[in-house]
Amino acid sequence: MTISLAEYDKLKKAAEESKAEADRAQGALQQLLKKLKEEYDCNTLEEALLLLNQLKKKETATEADFDTALQAFKNEWGSKI
Repeated sequence: MTISLAEYDKLKKAAEESKAEADRAQGALQQLLKKLKEEYDCNTLEEALLLLNQLKKKETATEADFDTALQAFKNEWGSKI
């Protein structure tokens, strides 16, 4: 199979653009991983996901504690306010 010079140039340009896009994506990924390490002490995406799940559980528990405390406050002080 033979391709023309114009077709070759078109394919070469597309390949170069794809490589540049992949390089940008890799750079963005490295920056995000660096930010995870600096801000949350996570070395991998898996560690970050585990931390996220732990924080979500903690948030749910804290909300439940708050709701319980708010209800107790309303029960004790609601008629006096």
